[in-house]
Amino acid sequence: MQEESRTPIQPANRDWLAALLLRQPDPFLTRLAAGYARLRLMPRRWRRRIQRRAAASVTAAALLLAMAGTPLLVPTLHAATITVDDGMVDYADDGYCSLREAFHNAGADGQMFSSPGECGPGIGDDVIVLPAGGDFVFEHFLDNSPYGQVGLIVANSTLSIEGNGSTIRRDPTSDEAFGILVVFNADLTLRDVTLTGGKADFGGGILSVDSDVRLFDSTISNNEASVAAGGVLSYLGDLHISGSTISNNYAYRYGGGITMSSGTLEVVNSTISGNSAGAAAGIGIALPFSNPDEPTHATLTNSTVTGNDATEIVGGIAVLPPATLTINHSIISGNTAQGENPRGTEIYNVDYSTPIYSLYSVFGDAGKSDEEAFYNFAPSGSSRNATSDGANIPLGDILNPTLADNGGPTLTHALVPGSPAIDIDATGPATDQRGVTRPQGAGYDAGAFELEAPVSQYDFTGFFAPVDSPPLVNRAKAGSAIPVKFSLGGDFGLDILAAGSPGSVTVGCEGGTPADAIEETVKAGSSSLQYDPATGVYTYVWKTDKKWANSCRQLQLTLSDGSVYVADFKFAK
Repeated sequence: MQEESRTPIQPANRDWLAALLLRQPDPFLTRLAAGYARLRLMPRRWRRRIQRRAAASVTAAALLLAMAGTPLLVPTLHAATITVDDGMVDYADDGYCSLREAFHNAGADGQMFSSPGECGPGIGDDVIVLPAGGDFVFEHFLDNSPYGQVGLIVANSTLSIEGNGSTIRRDPTSDEAFGILVVFNADLTLRDVTLTGGKADFGGGILSVDSDVRLFDSTISNNEASVAAGGVLSYLGDLHISGSTISNNYAYRYGGGITMSSGTLEVVNSTISGNSAGAAAGIGIALPFSNPDEPTHATLTNSTVTGNDATEIVGGIAVLPPATLTINHSIISGNTAQGENPRGTEIYNVDYSTPIYSLYSVFGDAGKSDEEAFYNFAPSGSSRNATSDGANIPLGDILNPTLADNGGPTLTHALVPGSPAIDIDATGPATDQRGVTRPQGAGYDAGAFELEAPVSQYDFTGFFAPVDSPPLVNRAKAGSAIPVKFSLGGDFGLDILAAGSPGSVTVGCEGGTPADAIEETVKAGSSSLQYDPATGVYTYVWKTDKKWANSCRQLQLTLSDGSVYVADFKFAK
């Protein structure tokens, strides 16, 4: 079992554990077995916490549970806060607190140097605080590291890094190749920090083994791996990424951005963009290792995966068994592969039996067919298929393909007006990746970016009968002419519509959504806009197409000030 491949217990620990065991009556062995089973059911993070505090193996930790019924048998140490001086990296008794000294003290629960100005001692679950906008440059890898050539190590401890916008990077002029960070049998939280410039065989930015890693408001960019995971590799652990951007990382074989195997991956309000690899340029799930006893479970929520490119196959996301993948309110579009016969450039599911669930998401773009975009995968009815076989929506009409500073601590891809990701669902998180409040319109947008409603010169109060606004779906006969009525709070003339507006796009038909029949249609003539000064109501006669029978579409009304308003329709013959 993987949990038992730990550093051997020291003799002193064996002595006290043996003494405790010998004092117990025979029925205690039953409690020991129950304790072991109870430990196995705990989240991996808590199993490690108990083991580290007891300096014990899984069996020894189960013994503690059996005796005390709680991990509190081992005293909890209060955390220390260690503040690092800007730019200080290496070990030196020089009156400054360097980054490596802080990591050493936190991991050892001790103090390397005690001179005034040096890093304080580590005590339990510590917090390392970096200066605002700090810059830490490694010219050389750590000497005598048991984890290979690396800049920093977190092992057998629980640690939080408050980055405050700091950057940790390998010197691009260094002739030494090494990754930025290795995490082994540890719990690590990184907040508001950038890791960049790493070069390793696996995990150029972060290599995490048997650990739990959480990234908040951080950037992992421009790292390289000669084998797998240019950005982040997590094996036998949990990886949570929130409000972060994984961009422009490279792996020679697979997993340019993220590689996750035998654990749980959660990506929330985050952007995976511009990564490259031989295969699985964006995210590789159950790569590069596939352990049948340790499946991989991945969830993407309100995240954007775009602009990732593979030299062979799968620009976006590749899934190998045993695994599950759930995609909620996300955008997987604009990913590419350069192989001779690329398939599954957006989503590639190696085994059709591997479950992939999708809800209220946008997949593909007009530049590829379903066969090119998906392998052993089909978007759900609530999602939007933008491929040439679906709604045929160009990538530039979904989002801005340039990764940019749109506000917030990390770079994002902005949505564009009229994007099928806008107002895709009636529920969602409170904010987007930048911290902008959701929703900004009638519904919540898919992806990491919530399009902010423009300040309108018009007072649009919603559609009037016979058309209902979301979340209701309007049921209509294909080929009918539907009067679309609305008010802007006054007479602004007839030049109020943007060029090409109103328009409509194909959307998925979701079962169970409340629907209302169109009670009023008019004689089909040329589509036109009229204004009634007596009621203050504008009316646009929307001519629908008979070819739309048995399909669903979204009407998009774009006004001259850039504001967009939508209504959903389901058409019958």
